[in-house]
Amino acid sequence: ALGFPWWSRPVMSSRGKGQSVVRGAAELALAWQEAQTAGRVGGQRIIVEGFVDFDFEITLLTVRSAFGTTFCAPVGHRQEAGDYVESWQPQPMSDTALREAEKMAQRVTDNLGGRGLYGVEFFVRGTEVIFSELSPRPHDTGLVTLASQRQSEFDLHLRAILGLPVEPGFRRPAASAVVRGKRLGWGPVYSGLEVALAVPESDLRLFGKPTASKLRRLGVGIACADNVEEARERARRIAAAVGISPAP
Repeated sequence: ALGFPWWSRPVMSSRGKGQSVVRGAAELALAWQEAQTAGRVGGQRIIVEGFVDFDFEITLLTVRSAFGTTFCAPVGHRQEAGDYVESWQPQPMSDTALREAEKMAQRVTDNLGGRGLYGVEFFVRGTEVIFSELSPRPHDTGLVTLASQRQSEFDLHLRAILGLPVEPGFRRPAASAVVRGKRLGWGPVYSGLEVALAVPESDLRLFGKPTASKLRRLGVGIACADNVEEARERARRIAAAVGISPAP
């Protein structure tokens, strides 16, 4: 029905692992093998997706609690090789598209049930909203809420599960930029932190991962500003200032 090319994806994955583009019948076996071995689970199915032209992507952090469903301001994000490298909040979008995204997120999370925070991703094209995927947990792109909201995505997740009131309380435009590994090495040592944290309204979270393989997310720079563009520039400066070297 789709023809070629199309995306092959595992039924469960993270950070783009197991995904590949299938450009013809000769690539089918390799795509199947990649989806079965690099995803989080194997099985007898893969996800097949056609290509979609879109203006931007968002994560709509959706909270199901005893008090109903609550939405955070939309989070914009940019990916490379299927993995997020920066995010920002809020993402400007039309009221029509935002209302449609909220309706779709409500339908999907109501179908799943449970309490907590869900990261629901959409492609946005004008006023049209296309569902992409869902993570039933705090979302990597939502790390920006550590600075942008009074209650971060982690606060909201716990409050919803514990039956406590939730109220995101958007405070200020903010952005996040990922600190990524450049080569394989055990016990990464970090430098340049004094430069990174000299950026105005900055924060830096290092994840304490034991290895620094190429492109692995090792931390995130987070910054606030008067507008999203300035916040993104600050977050990128924070991430770029962090040096990574293997343990001596």
